[in-house]
Amino acid sequence: MKLCVIHLIQRLFLLFFLFLLGNNGLYSQDLYDFKHTQTYAKSLMRARKFDQASLEYQRLVFMVPANDTFKVLLLRSYRLGKNTNAGVSQWQEWASTTSPEINIEYAKTLVTAGKTTDAISFCSLPGNVPSYNGEEIKLYSHLLNQDWKNVESALANWSESRPLPNKIAISSLLERSKSMPYKKPWVAASLSAVLPGAGKGYTGDWADGAIGLVFVGLNTWQSWRRFDREGVSSPWGWVHGSFALGFYLGNVYGSHKAARKFNQRYRHKLLHETENIVFPALD
Repeated sequence: MKLCVIHLIQRLFLLFFLFLLGNNGLYSQDLYDFKHTQTYAKSLMRARKFDQASLEYQRLVFMVPANDTFKVLLLRSYRLGKNTNAGVSQWQEWASTTSPEINIEYAKTLVTAGKTTDAISFCSLPGNVPSYNGEEIKLYSHLLNQDWKNVESALANWSESRPLPNKIAISSLLERSKSMPYKKPWVAASLSAVLPGAGKGYTGDWADGAIGLVFVGLNTWQSWRRFDREGVSSPWGWVHGSFALGFYLGNVYGSHKAARKFNQRYRHKLLHETENIVFPALD
């Protein structure tokens, strides 16, 4: 019995020793070496954990400074993680040694950051990006700027041999922009100047327009009634007259503003649809 216990203890010690020996290889591995960092960065990008992926690509760029692929992926992780300021700053550090591939990702970063004018200027400079990529990025910038004239020109001159993602959707968006029911602010103001509240009705705010008409009408009538009974020295006549004039002028200005807000709502709706087309295409 005693020998069995001794043998059991010896076997347990042997197993424990083999376990430590087997795991020593794992402990000796550098989990932050090039291969592990690269694999981990890819898995983070697939999991859409872009902030964490950017840290890994920073490490890879530090390990292999001459590797442009890692630089592109670093900028891409910044862009997809909406950390565009970091992407722009990083590119500026590399500006003297960038390649066309890095510049393409930088131009996409400018578009994502809302710096569409800068993106157009950057892509227009010879040698920054290949002409095909530059024309595509400029088209997307014009779309986000709602510069429909340049969008139409770009589509008309686009070669049939050059594939353009979502070309049908872009063409449809362009046609819809031509038929958007925009309101002219000066027309709204003029209508309210002739008939208080009419300008608000022109922009679809019928209830607000009716309220304006009632307030201006009632105060005008009350002012005329007081002056008719009490003469031009009637204090209440002047009070109601002042209210009537204030509501009248406010309604004219409000109609002009309502037309601009009406147009802004439609532009915002169209911009949201544009972003749903442009941003996926950049990836």
